[in-house]
Amino acid sequence: GLLDVFSFGDDYATQIDLMFDEIYWGKYFSKPVKKLCRLAKSYGVYVSFHSCGAINKIIPGLIEAGVDILFPIQPKAKDMDAESLKKKYGKDMVFYGGIDLQGILPYGTENEVKEEVSRVKGILGRGGGYIMASGHGMLSDVPQKNIIAMYDEVCHIKTGVK
Repeated sequence: GLLDVFSFGDDYATQIDLMFDEIYWGKYFSKPVKKLCRLAKSYGVYVSFHSCGAINKIIPGLIEAGVDILFPIQPKAKDMDAESLKKKYGKDMVFYGGIDLQGILPYGTENEVKEEVSRVKGILGRGGGYIMASGHGMLSDVPQKNIIAMYDEVCHIKTGVK
């Protein structure tokens, strides 16, 4: 009763593809992932799975294993765009992330950040199943004003923080 979400994962991909053929994910990784998902669900908690990069090819296997939440959604990785992910898997999975951390957040203007947040929120949030966040952990190259703009836009508030 003290835990809502169990989170685990590993990085299986680069920006352009899996680090191995997806047949190997099924052969070597799917059983341990299923086992951890079953354990978490036996306690009545949601399962959040972390894997960076272009993991589109194994998302069906993650869903079948029992993963509820996928983090991060790295929009610059191949085949990880919000529209196709929502269309293919939006009924079966919650998406966590998706705000571009390689371009918009570190280099965009506050207005560009707000436009991107609004766009992604409109896609991944359609019908529910979205946790808004950057596409990975933010580093010092992201200006504070852009972080504030991201949260202002998603909450439709003005923090007044400068």
